[in-house]
Amino acid sequence: MICNSNSQLSLPFYIIQSDWNDVFVRSKRNDSIWISSKIFGETKRRNYKLLVQNNSIQLDEGIIDFSIVNVTSKCLIIEDKLSKVITRFLPPIKSYASIHSKSITSLDVALNGIAVSSSTDETLKTWDTQAGQLKEQLMGHFLDVNKCRFFPSNEVILSAGSDMQLKIWSAINGSCAATLRGHTGAINDISIVDRGRNIISVGQDGKVKLWNCGKQECIENIFDLSQQDEHENNLRINSCAIRSIEGFDLGQRSDQKHEDAIGTEDKLLLIGTESGFVYGIGVHSKKPVIKVRCNSSVNCVTFNDTHNFAFGTQSGQLYQYNLHRPDEPITCESNSTSPILSIRSVNKPMVGLVIGRQDGTVSYITKEMNQMIHLTGSDCDPIYDIAYDGKFIFTACRDGKVRKYLLDNCFP
Repeated sequence: MICNSNSQLSLPFYIIQSDWNDVFVRSKRNDSIWISSKIFGETKRRNYKLLVQNNSIQLDEGIIDFSIVNVTSKCLIIEDKLSKVITRFLPPIKSYASIHSKSITSLDVALNGIAVSSSTDETLKTWDTQAGQLKEQLMGHFLDVNKCRFFPSNEVILSAGSDMQLKIWSAINGSCAATLRGHTGAINDISIVDRGRNIISVGQDGKVKLWNCGKQECIENIFDLSQQDEHENNLRINSCAIRSIEGFDLGQRSDQKHEDAIGTEDKLLLIGTESGFVYGIGVHSKKPVIKVRCNSSVNCVTFNDTHNFAFGTQSGQLYQYNLHRPDEPITCESNSTSPILSIRSVNKPMVGLVIGRQDGTVSYITKEMNQMIHLTGSDCDPIYDIAYDGKFIFTACRDGKVRKYLLDNCFP
């Protein structure tokens, strides 16, 4: 089934100077900031100047395309005159610049405020998001770490690297408890099954592997992209996501279940491929039960509520689907051609998706289609990963900074 554009949405896409809030808060004299807008499919970009004076932001003379609804140090809100679409610009409440010296490639934050992040400076570190202080450096991978995630206990960390290794770490003292080997290419993404007795990895070799952590071994290859006709030599799997699903046919297993596979019966795994496919795989059955084909590489996938899933593509489109109706997307949002590199589902203050793009824009997408929310701060540097701790959003950026946002500030 091929993604079509019948449900495609294109809205006016406004972007703002990355440090607009710094100018607004610190300016002691008349100053200015810029905003630009573009409609998807048009080549022309409209540029505007906003005046910063007397603790306020005002439109320069002659601007009639939008109006300023509200401005504080926490959020700037504008309204497009023609479409009536509201755009909210949300600055970070904190920025961490000293954790890594180069691009941050992956990031996760536990409920206790401890973060783990990896970087192209060849480090994997844990640190405190309250104080911004380093706790441990996790040594063991000998190439880039592509993904790092906390187990549900928040006391154990899983990492995956270009060195084809998975490692399990203590988040308390930084020691490596286990190393898992079996992939023949770089590992790009990981999912944790329930409490973490089993984990799943995907990578460049086209394999989806189920591992037993206690025995430190791969117990099953639950999917192999090389066995699918359409992929030829492009076997790279870019991303994966897992969820327990009820009331959905996850396929029937044709062989005996492995004795070390725990809690897999109700699990659906999504994978996104470089060749432009999204598969939904019953983890227990090892059968693909969903197959969506796109015209662009799928960089990231997620579940966004009980029976919906979403993914972002190299061509910049965000697709949302219902599991029970995978023949046509609910929406296909095309407000930018910049590749979507990261995606995270959130449930507060509204259920939605936070997406990060190659051009540095970060957007909070909700069901309220008359508004757009942008998390500002990156100056055109790609957003490689997004973390959510139930309250705050954290972004991992090429400029070596982690930025922290409070989504509640969007709604003064």
